[in-house]
Amino acid sequence: MRLSFSEARQAAGRPVRLAGTVPAPRPVAIREVLELSPLHFDGEARWADGEVRLTGALSYRARLTCVRCLNPFTAEFHVDVEERFRPAEAALAYDPPTIGRRRGSSRKEQRSRAGGEAEATQTVDADPGVEVVAKAEIDVERVLRDLAIVHLPWAPICRPECAGLCPTCGKDLNEGPCGCEPEAIDPRWLALRTLWDGRK
Repeated sequence: MRLSFSEARQAAGRPVRLAGTVPAPRPVAIREVLELSPLHFDGEARWADGEVRLTGALSYRARLTCVRCLNPFTAEFHVDVEERFRPAEAALAYDPPTIGRRRGSSRKEQRSRAGGEAEATQTVDADPGVEVVAKAEIDVERVLRDLAIVHLPWAPICRPECAGLCPTCGKDLNEGPCGCEPEAIDPRWLALRTLWDGRK
């Protein structure tokens, strides 16, 4: 799934429909992620103010490992997509007001001074909410895969009330108490524990 800047421009402000299924990203550098389903996207792109604005809904499922009880579970994710893209030549041509510009110097002079200034101009002047794309088209699939990974939890929990495992015997406490004796408190920490309990 790709979208060229020329296609978006030719639409003259009308939305360009983008919908379909994207293969799941692999690999995912999160140990608790066991599997990802294909990504489903339903949205549109629109050219406005020299940039492409991508909006829509991204949905997918993930097979995860609960960090409390270590049991696998499946979670569904629904992400609102709102991304902006600007072609690199347009970003470099962007010329803000005279803030930081020497008096009497032209735009051409400002851009032709020290070597590598084009990259510096792009970094300083670019809107941080806009991704600058060097190619003639936007790799929408790559954007959606990145968003899917970003919205995965680093410490997934199967449910808020998950009781986890007994630290002594390792039994899943969601199945009931294990019968282990309560952990003895080091007497050196007893005063601190008493103070903590009193603040609850």
